[in-house]
Order: sequence, then C-alpha cells, then structure tokens
Amino acid sequence: MPKNLELKAKFPNIKRAEDIARAIAESDPEVLEQTDTYYIVPRGRLKQRESNGKQAELIWYDRDEESADRYSVYERVPLDNAPGFIAILKQSLDVDVRVKKHRTVYTWNDCRIHLDLVEQLGPFVEFEVMENHRNDEKERLNFLVEKFGITDLDIINCSYADLIRTIDRED
Repeated sequence: MPKNLELKAKFPNIKRAEDIARAIAESDPEVLEQTDTYYIVPRGRLKQRESNGKQAELIWYDRDEESADRYSVYERVPLDNAPGFIAILKQSLDVDVRVKKHRTVYTWNDCRIHLDLVEQLGPFVEFEVMENHRNDEKERLNFLVEKFGITDLDIINCSYADLIRTIDRED
C-alpha cells in the first residue's frame, strides 16, 4: 500500500506560493477543480473525488491524527462508471462533508506541491512527500517547509474536511 508524509499550512499569499513552486517544479502545473465527498466509514477516511467535472476516483486513507509526523497509507481507484458507482455510494453510505477546492499541482523530487484555494476556508499549501527507497521523506519535507517559509503557526494538523466540519457546527 502506498505511503506518504503530508503537511498542510495556511498560506495567505498564493501568488508567492506559485512563484516558489514554479521555481523548483519539474514540469508545468496541473490545474484542477475538485470536489471531495467524504463518507462516514468505520476506519480511516473514504472520499470520492471528482476533478474538473469529469474524472472520478475513490480514495481511502488512514493516518495517526495524533502524530506530529502525518504519514498516511492510502489506496486510489479510478471510477470507470463514475455515475453508477457514485449513485451506489450515495445510497449505501452517509455523506459526512464535501470539500470544494481549486488546486494547482506542481511536482518536485517525488513530492506533490498543492496550492489550494478551498471554499469556506481560503488559501493553503499542502505537501505530499512520497515514500521511497531512500527513506528521506522528512528531509524533502523540511526542504519544502524552509523554501516556502512555513512556520509552526502556519501548519494545520487536520484535513480540510475537519476544518469545514468545524465551520458547519458553528452555523
């Protein structure tokens, strides 16, 4: 099962984030309009992701939410018959929360750099550092944190779903 190390941070100046990402990126960015629908499941998190109004995939992941190092194990499955599969999900599972975002994805050294503008929440950067045979995930993550100038006060130790759930409770 694939594994990655993740860090999410509030980042008000998305233009500055674009400049930094573009300077280190290995290729042109991918721009995505994404809607993640989280379902209530007994273990881990299950979300259906729709990208740019057409691609759909099912993503399950699990991580220790109490750990300072946010390692996740995950599985991603493309949905070939997305409308049919999504209909079954909606009939069989309760929806927890929906997250809508504009995401620009850059890659660097087996890392995905996400520049996210999340509805209801605002701008963030998110790093997904893929586990590899060198076991240097923390070093690569630290490089990105330093490059983007992220401080401990910027770091968000929960998912967008958790943040939106908090907003929804306040309403």
